[in-house]
Amino acid sequence: MDLFAAIFPIRTVWNWLPEIMNRLLCKISKAKTEGKNNQLRAMNKQGFGYSITSLQARMEMKEQLTALNRWRNYQDRQERKSG
Repeated sequence: MDLFAAIFPIRTVWNWLPEIMNRLLCKISKAKTEGKNNQLRAMNKQGFGYSITSLQARMEMKEQLTALNRWRNYQDRQERKSG
């Protein structure tokens, strides 16, 4: 039992070594993708099973609204700097 407890973490690190190295060396992350998946799951749960096209449209509208809000915040900051 102790041998398995010692080998299991080593095997796990070995199996995930390419992903670990990508993260450490190239700073590659799946955070945005995981965040989008989480949002889609939450939307689907709230909507009691939307169709795929409906979920895609809702996600696109949400992304456009987020981009618009970021642009407005940027404009407000620039206005405060100059004025």
